[in-house]
Amino acid sequence: MRSLQLVLNEMNFWPEIKGEPLLTLPLQVNQIEDVMDYIQCSLSPENLHCDGEISNAEAARKEMMLVDAMADLAMHLAEVE
Repeated sequence: MRSLQLVLNEMNFWPEIKGEPLLTLPLQVNQIEDVMDYIQCSLSPENLHCDGEISNAEAARKEMMLVDAMADLAMHLAEVE
């Protein structure tokens, strides 16, 4: 669940600054959908490579973390249902 927690930390950046509720485990079903959308968006080539600002190796590490987070999310969904 380490990768999933990293994604939640990224997603909580602005809500924390604004004093809004944070995403924490265990997630509700609607929150799981939001996290899944965030991960899928992050896996798009332009986001994955930060518009060419990071190396291919760093993009590969980022992709691996996001894929792991998606697997963590799938396990979490199975536990919630």
